[in-house]
Amino acid sequence: MKRFLVLLTLQSVLFQLFAQIPSGYYSAADGYCGASLKTALYKVINAHTALSYDALWNAFKTTDKRADGKVWDMYSSSTNFVFGADQAGQYSKEGDVYNREHSFPKSWFNDARPMYTDLFHLYPTDGYVNGRRSNYPFGETDSPTYTSNGGFSKLGPSSTPGYNGIVFEPADEYKGDFARTYFYMATCYENQIAKWSSPMLAGNAYPAYTDWAVTMLLRWAEEDPVSQKEIDRNNEVYKLQKNRNPFIDYPGLEEYIWGEKMDVIFDSENYDGSGQGGDPQVMTPVFSPASGTVNKGTNIQITTGTPGARIVYSLNGGAEVTVNNPANLTINESTTITAYALLDGVKSQSATATYTISDDGGDTPSVSGLWTFSPVTSTADLTPGAQYLIVCEELSVAMGAQGKDIRSYGEIGFDNGLIHTEVNGNGQPYTFVLGGSAGQYTFYDATAQCYLSLNSSANKLHTTTDKNSENALWNIEITNEGTQIINCAYSSRSIQYNAGAPRFACYESQQKAVNLYKLQSVNLTIDHNGYITYYSDQPFYLPAGLQAGTVNGIQTAGNYVTIDWHYQGGAVVPSETGVLIKGAAGNYVCKISQTDAEKPANNWLKGSVADAETEGTDCLFYKLSTDVDQPVGFYWGAENGGAFTNSAHKAYLAVPKAAASGINYFALDKSTGIQLPANATNKRVNVYSISGTLLKKQVKERGALDGLPAGIYLINGKKVLK
Repeated sequence: MKRFLVLLTLQSVLFQLFAQIPSGYYSAADGYCGASLKTALYKVINAHTALSYDALWNAFKTTDKRADGKVWDMYSSSTNFVFGADQAGQYSKEGDVYNREHSFPKSWFNDARPMYTDLFHLYPTDGYVNGRRSNYPFGETDSPTYTSNGGFSKLGPSSTPGYNGIVFEPADEYKGDFARTYFYMATCYENQIAKWSSPMLAGNAYPAYTDWAVTMLLRWAEEDPVSQKEIDRNNEVYKLQKNRNPFIDYPGLEEYIWGEKMDVIFDSENYDGSGQGGDPQVMTPVFSPASGTVNKGTNIQITTGTPGARIVYSLNGGAEVTVNNPANLTINESTTITAYALLDGVKSQSATATYTISDDGGDTPSVSGLWTFSPVTSTADLTPGAQYLIVCEELSVAMGAQGKDIRSYGEIGFDNGLIHTEVNGNGQPYTFVLGGSAGQYTFYDATAQCYLSLNSSANKLHTTTDKNSENALWNIEITNEGTQIINCAYSSRSIQYNAGAPRFACYESQQKAVNLYKLQSVNLTIDHNGYITYYSDQPFYLPAGLQAGTVNGIQTAGNYVTIDWHYQGGAVVPSETGVLIKGAAGNYVCKISQTDAEKPANNWLKGSVADAETEGTDCLFYKLSTDVDQPVGFYWGAENGGAFTNSAHKAYLAVPKAAASGINYFALDKSTGIQLPANATNKRVNVYSISGTLLKKQVKERGALDGLPAGIYLINGKKVLK
């Protein structure tokens, strides 16, 4: 009877919700599950109207109004704030004023917009309690050091398993509200959240939150289900922002992405929250990145959310190739890819993506802060994708921001032939990403997102977004007298510095000579697998959001390496130290450190700055593999673990033969997901071979591999090693 009433209540709530959701609003997310469902929802809700910060005060009058017309405060149970009259101002105790609370603290995303004014995580709350909360993460505390009136909200050391820092615990009646807020933030800003920083965040797009946070938020959402308050607020916010919170519209949706229903396909028109999906279907593949302009060497991933399905693709209308899901391709020329998914003879719809190669380094981030640059003395120092300053050494200035048909300048200084300067800010030198090739180089301003060009035969310097225009192409000649940067459309003109009317422009007459200075940096590219190895002869700063570690041993029971994650974002990775780096997919520019860090005493990761044979006495040698047909980990680089040629700036694993015991593969650690987790449940799953053949249907996850030989299998779309 109780279950019947719960289902009846859920159906009643869903009826109210569906009546408010615009027809077809979520249809683009149909057919997805798990992480791919989160991505599909991101594409639905990300684009929205961003309000001004001041506009929030008026917005609260409709989004957060109690039945008695007062402010609905979720941090205090004893306030009766009047809209407008009691907003902002000074506070010394609970009940003084209300303010605009970023329930997802703004410091976590560096006050960036549009998150800064997104109503789905902004609420009017008591100013004093808000101040006590500060930017501490949500959690639970059994020993609070502060409580609001009546013990409504609490602050204190965490009692939530997995985290022991200070947390802010909201009232039970609003825990589900805040959980659904956080699920929204991870979904709406899937493209940004990997770069944010918080004890609750995992530094990736999925799952986005740490294990302890996911577990707690799922529990909060279950114990405090969607209320009428949330339904009404969702509808009011939609009127203002033109987007919605799907976790309010579909109660329990979080389970389809992070919980026990990750293998259930979402259907926006036939959703009952029970997780009982319709007939299995083969979902259309998705390309990442999507169609567009990419750099040469970009990795393209093709995925389907259907467990066990394989990917069939063709390039430029050529022969079909069948591979396991996901498919990974490296694009080095403009290419059109057509793909479909295949499971047990059933095909999905086809999808097509077209990629145009950009050789300009346009994906290279615009750096900021203090960096070091070294002089370019020969054409060997011209590296497409690297960043440069255009410098007038005689007057100690470098090219700056674009003015009206000219370029401004920023002052610089020299230290033993090097330039140490802040860049890409007001009054500072600007860096330019070199693209193209000899005789036809481009200079890309990653800050302004344009190319240097000369559009007329005049003492000017312009910009364009068309890198293929002859006006944007430059010939670079390096001599003892300086560097000639000659425009290809107007070959009598080169970039020079005018000291009489301080500016950089293109001249025929002899102004001040310029030189190029190259950014001293380490450039890292991480693909969707989230791991790379690296070895450098220079110490470098690890960017925020990345971790780097060394290997100090192996465990033959379980076949995994033991990793010391010594280095977090902002730390200096020592020179001549092989490291394993993990983080979100992307390109990272790392600053060279002028001082080295202490090298770890016991590190089994070795490397070289040029292609070289692996070295080690009486060792077996392994290299990191992210191939689709096997779990991420270290594998023999040559037959029987023999020596192999290691690529420049890559690290390899050297394991003493006595310790290796002839093992040809080591997982990265216990948490890489290649074995059945210890907390496997009794939920029903399908087991597939690595080639996509269905081996077991709807068996319990606990014991799903019983009776099968050792090998790699697919469960819930993930590789599992027995």
